[in-house]
Amino acid sequence: MSAYSRRGGMSRLQGNRRRGLRSVPTRVAGRALLGLALISVALGFVAFDSFTVPLKTEVRRASAGIVFTGALERVDAGLQLLDAGAIPRLYVSGVNAGAGIFPARFVSQFSLRNPNIPDLQRLVACCVEWGEKMPTTHFKTPRTQNAGLIVAG
Repeated sequence: MSAYSRRGGMSRLQGNRRRGLRSVPTRVAGRALLGLALISVALGFVAFDSFTVPLKTEVRRASAGIVFTGALERVDAGLQLLDAGAIPRLYVSGVNAGAGIFPARFVSQFSLRNPNIPDLQRLVACCVEWGEKMPTTHFKTPRTQNAGLIVAG
């Protein structure tokens, strides 16, 4: 009895295709593409998370710096740029309890994180403004895209 007659009129290759079995090269190629996709997503997360403070020589003169909250390190970077004289003013967007930043405790919260800034209270009083109404970055970004400002974060 031939393979043709045992499968009800189908050849072995047609039977394998019907059951969803694929050739080894197709499976290997599929797994390789899946692996590349996972690696590229992982590298994207690493690149997004590896924010560093720009050097003073890398910062062009701007009228202000903007920090989008979400990571306290972003606020630290903005305060360091302000203290170094790289920017004359700093706007911290999204200062609220959800971001872990409280306006009433801003100076005490960030003076512990930035002991190298000698008079943080004076610096905040003269040169830092904040917005409390922006809950997420999706609301913040369009409002600053064309403003010509430095964005830390």
